[in-house]
Amino acid sequence: MIKDRRLSAARLTLLGLCLSALPLGAVGAQSLRLASGAPLTLPARITATQNDVLVPLATVTTALSTLSTDDLSGDNYFSPGDRAYVFVSRSQGVVYPFAILRRIPESPSTAQDTLMLRARVTVAQGEALTLSYDFDTVSPPQTFIAASDREPLAPVKLTLAVSADGHAGVSSFHVGNKVFHQRVMTKGVVPGRNMTMASNAPPI
Repeated sequence: MIKDRRLSAARLTLLGLCLSALPLGAVGAQSLRLASGAPLTLPARITATQNDVLVPLATVTTALSTLSTDDLSGDNYFSPGDRAYVFVSRSQGVVYPFAILRRIPESPSTAQDTLMLRARVTVAQGEALTLSYDFDTVSPPQTFIAASDREPLAPVKLTLAVSADGHAGVSSFHVGNKVFHQRVMTKGVVPGRNMTMASNAPPI
């Protein structure tokens, strides 16, 4: 009996070590994605904030949130729930979408000024599409939300780190000439909600 109890305790200790390694692995993986992803800066609009809670939240939209297939090459017919891949150009500092596809092309562009973003169609009305991305709901530093509240007319931007498979995470937030860097943390979220966690980071 004593031997069995010791064995059970050892198993529990090993299980605890394995479980504690999971969030650390998640932090490391997300940090690597943010560090290795291609940068993409987009003007953004804050549509809702919660700054009086333990985890500050912000809902944002960008020019990529609503698109028309009439203005883009690629596929024309989408339904709510469809996966979409939006291709944007960063040529000469100007960012604009130029194509949207249902599937990743077999031979994707290797041009350095072209990026692909994964999206989900939430509304489809003819050629008009509303899209959701990984960065629609974020948890920025409280100082970022406070700065945007103090300067409601200051332009807001997000700098994304875009991976080769189209996933995008926010690496920094901008209000006017202030920059608030993302610091990665982990938190369980309700399935279907995109969220990037950050802790307070001083502006540059």
